[in-house]
Amino acid sequence: MDRFGYRDVANIILKTIRNIEPPFTIGLYGNWGSGKTTICKFIEERLKDDKEIKVFYFDAWKYEKDSFRRQFLINLDEELKLNLNFKSTLNQSLTKPLHPSFRELLKTIFSNLILRIIGIIAVLLIIVSIIVWILKLRGKMDFKNLDQIIPYLANLGLLSFFISFILRSLEIQYGSIQVHRTDSAEGFEDRFYEAIKELNKKYKNLKKLLIVIDNLDRLIHKKAVEVLSDVKTFLVKDTEDKKINKAIFLIPCDDEAIINHLKNVYGEDYDANEFLRKFFNLTFRIPKLLDLELDKYTLEQLKETQIEEFNNPEIAFVITQAFRDNPREIKQFINSLIIYYLLAKERGLKIVLENLPFLAKLLVIRQKWPTEYYFIENRILRTGQSLEESLKELKEKVDNLGLSKN
Repeated sequence: MDRFGYRDVANIILKTIRNIEPPFTIGLYGNWGSGKTTICKFIEERLKDDKEIKVFYFDAWKYEKDSFRRQFLINLDEELKLNLNFKSTLNQSLTKPLHPSFRELLKTIFSNLILRIIGIIAVLLIIVSIIVWILKLRGKMDFKNLDQIIPYLANLGLLSFFISFILRSLEIQYGSIQVHRTDSAEGFEDRFYEAIKELNKKYKNLKKLLIVIDNLDRLIHKKAVEVLSDVKTFLVKDTEDKKINKAIFLIPCDDEAIINHLKNVYGEDYDANEFLRKFFNLTFRIPKLLDLELDKYTLEQLKETQIEEFNNPEIAFVITQAFRDNPREIKQFINSLIIYYLLAKERGLKIVLENLPFLAKLLVIRQKWPTEYYFIENRILRTGQSLEESLKELKEKVDNLGLSKN
């Protein structure tokens, strides 16, 4: 059942997806609980059997503590059955055999190995100086008999260490080279386009790949900004062959939360709104729900609790007005109200059970304005202080802090 018109929004976005050319980014704006994920799931459902558009859904919050780049590629490979074995290869050794030319080997030696040899010689000279000084103090040698140093160093194993170090360095330089790490910009981009090319081979009729990155706004500030950067810089970049990159990104998010992420990372003076305008080629904002829709929804949710006392229009009114445009919050609040109702019933609190609308108001204040609720609870409910006296005291505290407009 789609009582809030989410399917209609999904159909509009889907029509847009069919008409645009990739690469492309679409932002679906809405507050937490406003139905963004539901809309994306409707789109995914409609495209389930579509041969021209494949859908890849990625929950960024699920992998917040891992590498976005690595998990994105692994999930892309597995969900679209590309058989690239990213899960195994992206976690293995990141070196590959190297057979350089003589010129490349000389260049590598002079640019890297020589510096290491100079460093070890310097360390060795310091060690020799210390040994000479110690032997001289013990009277075992003097400066005219330096030929004793070499066998002494050989006995200590320093010469063999020095020679093996040089040989091992040559072996390393000649035998292997480090490839681009998956978490590096180059490695990530290379693997992504490897997957796109394989996708084109596997699905001959494919025209577009819809990539949904959900729960981006739930990430910590730095992580969210990194994901945005990766998407814009690498995944939606135009390629020389326009037919390769078929990616269309649909990112459901709370734009206010994203703006907060950007300002936290780049500073309060950063123009986060301009960033979003440049980042998204197109944005949709989920329309606000009609009061009538929410009223019916709230009454139905209260009725489903099977608590007779909850079939109260006044309770429904309080809940609807407090959590407008957010059905998820309405449902969560009703669950909290049930707990407090059952607690009051268990304790036989008749005054609470007979004033459930008032209880709902208190719980709304506690959830939406916890600081104010704490003040009310401590000054009014526990001390018996009147509301007028409490407000006067609060005003005096504000004035003392210099926060009063007067």
